[in-house]
Amino acid sequence: MISKTAQADIEEMWERGLKPSFADIIRLNALALRRERGAKPDAEIFTLRRCAFLGEGDSQVVLREPCIGHDIWMDSIEPVVDLSSPETFFAVDVFMCGVDVHELPSPENRSSIREAVEAFLRRLSPFTRGQVAAAVLYCKAGTDPLAGEFAADREDEDDGDLPDQSFSVSLGIVRRGLALGIGVTLEEALKMPRRIFESMLETKCRYDGSIDIKKRESRLEDDYLRTLDEITARLVGDGNA
Repeated sequence: MISKTAQADIEEMWERGLKPSFADIIRLNALALRRERGAKPDAEIFTLRRCAFLGEGDSQVVLREPCIGHDIWMDSIEPVVDLSSPETFFAVDVFMCGVDVHELPSPENRSSIREAVEAFLRRLSPFTRGQVAAAVLYCKAGTDPLAGEFAADREDEDDGDLPDQSFSVSLGIVRRGLALGIGVTLEEALKMPRRIFESMLETKCRYDGSIDIKKRESRLEDDYLRTLDEITARLVGDGNA
């Protein structure tokens, strides 16, 4: 789908004699669509879990967006798994994208966790770490860095208006949603990606008049405009005309 906003900005670049690359165009269009859709929390409700495919045929591995149940499981294994190690965290993070909630090993059994993670990682041996990391990032964040789908860097990375993304928050969000009666059971909630559950919760609060989506709109607008400025400045600086 082509964003009319991105199309207009790209055509303006062409009129100025600038030549954005295909990667620049994809990146701007992705951010423009995110801005247009992201300001509407109910737009996420009817979406499916994001999937990334590695390889083909019998050796193909499918990674999927983690659910709330995965987040809570990650929290619960901390007493027996050292997640402060970047390598261990990455391995477990990848593993969570590769199995369904009901396939997760007991959070108290360190050996079963290790065996399950190592067995899954062996299936990923044909792929580079970069390929796996990009697939996981797409599943979790909806961006593909290899295709340029990312916003320009922010100066204010510590944004107090953003929701806490730590795993321990997930159960609290579920409890709040169930208490407000958003129409799903606890079992159903655990099988949902957090972004979809949060969208359901936000939509209910929005219709109840208890939430303002202006901050979300402002952030997505800022992401797009900063990226547009970054690409334009680079093309002008490179003499790309």
